[in-house]
Amino acid sequence: MEKSSKTMTTKELTAAVNLLLEREEKIQAREEQEKREAVQNRRRALEENIEKLTTSVTVIKWCIVGITTVVALAMITVILIISELNKGAQQIRTKIDAIEREAEMIREKIRHPLETVGGAVGRKLDEGVKGMLSPEEK
Repeated sequence: MEKSSKTMTTKELTAAVNLLLEREEKIQAREEQEKREAVQNRRRALEENIEKLTTSVTVIKWCIVGITTVVALAMITVILIISELNKGAQQIRTKIDAIEREAEMIREKIRHPLETVGGAVGRKLDEGVKGMLSPEEK
C-alpha cells in the first residue's frame, strides 16, 4: 500500500498561510463593518425616537395651552355671568325695597283711616283757600 500524501513545499505553505490570513482579515473586517453598521442603525433609531418624542412633547404642550385657554375663558365667562346676576339681584332688591316702603305707607293709611281722610280733606280746603286768596294765579 502506498500512502498518498503529498508534502507541501515552503512556498505552498506560505501561500496557504497567506490565504488563511487574508480570509481571517476579511472576516474580521466584515465583523467590524457589521458592528459599525449596527451602531449606526441604533444611533439612527435613537435619533428617530428622540425626534418622535420631541414632536409628541410639542403636541402635548400645545394641547395643554389650548385646554388652559379654554378653562380660563370659561372662568372669565362664569365670573361675568355671576357679576351680571349680582347686578340684576341688586336691582330687584332695590325694587323690592321700594315696594315694601309703599306697602308700609298703605298699611299706615289703613291703620289710621281718619287721619288719611282728614289729610285729604285738609288738602282740599287748603287748595280752596289758596284759590280764593290768589285768583290771578289760576
